[in-house]
Amino acid sequence: MRTISKTTLNVTNMSQACLFEMEVSGQISDGKWENARPYNHWEWVCNTEMVISDENSYSGVFRTKKYNIKNLFNEFMKLVEDDEFPWPMRMYHYAKFGTILDKKYINDLNNMRSFIEEIGYHEEINTLEDLKTNLPEYLKGYWKNEYDEIFSTENIQKFRNSEYSIKDMKKDLKALHQSVNEYIAA
Repeated sequence: MRTISKTTLNVTNMSQACLFEMEVSGQISDGKWENARPYNHWEWVCNTEMVISDENSYSGVFRTKKYNIKNLFNEFMKLVEDDEFPWPMRMYHYAKFGTILDKKYINDLNNMRSFIEEIGYHEEINTLEDLKTNLPEYLKGYWKNEYDEIFSTENIQKFRNSEYSIKDMKKDLKALHQSVNEYIAA
């Protein structure tokens, strides 16, 4: 029976948590491992707890080797240094929404991804009612009651008026990279 060790990934804010959970971890696995051969390339190696400002907020499992996470994240970070890289706007929207998102919702980040994208890509959505009315049918079934608070008109307006920039996102990505390197060294 394989044992699973427990380690901690420390991040300093919700934008970093959103970037890691909603984008970076997927880029690492999608880009290199989901389509790799042989098909038994995954290994359960660690039960990872994400911590924001020393507040235990999330538990999840990485399905890759620490060594591979380091190498793949280093490749990803080369893009951060490239001023010509066309950043996926969804990634920026996730990080920007993280600036207004309460830490208590960290366990539900992946489930909120599509709703954040709807707000980010559709400037005509300015209220909770706009969001709920304009959701594609396939998303309506995923709506949870607590999303009324998360995607309140007030929070949508905070998102719209936020001064969080691509430059801020790059800073958060660099800090996240340092956190991942510390995680790997543990």
